[in-house]
Amino acid sequence: MSTIGSDSVVGVLPTGADVVIGTDGGIEVNKPVEEAKFDVTGDTEFTGKAVKDSEVVVKGKQGETTTVTVEDKFKETDIRNRGKGALEVEFSGGNFTKGKITSSKSKSSDSISFQGKSTINRGSIKVGKGNDSITFAKGTKYKGKTTIDLGKGGKDSVVVENNKVKGGNLVITNFTKKDTITIGGETFTFKDIKNGAELPGVKVELR
Repeated sequence: MSTIGSDSVVGVLPTGADVVIGTDGGIEVNKPVEEAKFDVTGDTEFTGKAVKDSEVVVKGKQGETTTVTVEDKFKETDIRNRGKGALEVEFSGGNFTKGKITSSKSKSSDSISFQGKSTINRGSIKVGKGNDSITFAKGTKYKGKTTIDLGKGGKDSVVVENNKVKGGNLVITNFTKKDTITIGGETFTFKDIKNGAELPGVKVELR
């Protein structure tokens, strides 16, 4: 193993890894890397090849927002907010397969979005006590079952810009009276779902 880094990112990498961390915190993966760990305290962007079976741990300061952008494939790779600041995760066309995104236990308001032609494949998302948001843009592709745990507390929102989820499905748990889900521009509340509103490709478990 070897350690490389910048002021805002420290990477612990397996022998033979070809990863470059720029002074601006950008992470360039020149060939697929496995079993790596990245400790992040500032904004960073993953570009290049796939990251597999790895971990990204965000340790932002209270009152600050740390942005993690992924342009390529994350497979069985977890992103965890372990700081007191807010986390913003954006997949800008990359694939997220069998990985987990976990919010902080603090009341930070985290944001997770899948933009462009991103694919989410059997992923898992768990948010914390803050007012968190999860967005799936129109170009998002779905495979298998993805679970979203809205946790305890906070006024959370899930937005699916398409009129339905197809190709896979979303299962949302811990949905409370404070939370909302928007599909194709139509917003549904706890009451709507309790009264039997149909959400194509989405299953919601009320708390």
